[in-house]
Amino acid sequence: MPESQQNVKSFWQSFKSLPRRTRIYLGLGGIVFALAGDHLVKILEEKYPNTNPLMPNDSNETLSSQAPVNNSKRS
Repeated sequence: MPESQQNVKSFWQSFKSLPRRTRIYLGLGGIVFALAGDHLVKILEEKYPNTNPLMPNDSNETLSSQAPVNNSKRS
């Protein structure tokens, strides 16, 4: 076996070989990053509201609720 492939670890093996505290900090850092991104998106949505008339502004609306309905009965 070539020397370059002897010490190849999978991502999970590399992650598990990190100290427990480091893994905890990485996990918490990912959570904080995701929450900060979510908060930033909410701020940006309030500052720059949706002006596209084809997209609903209310989360309860859907595009199908804006589509014309054909109520005529077929024979």
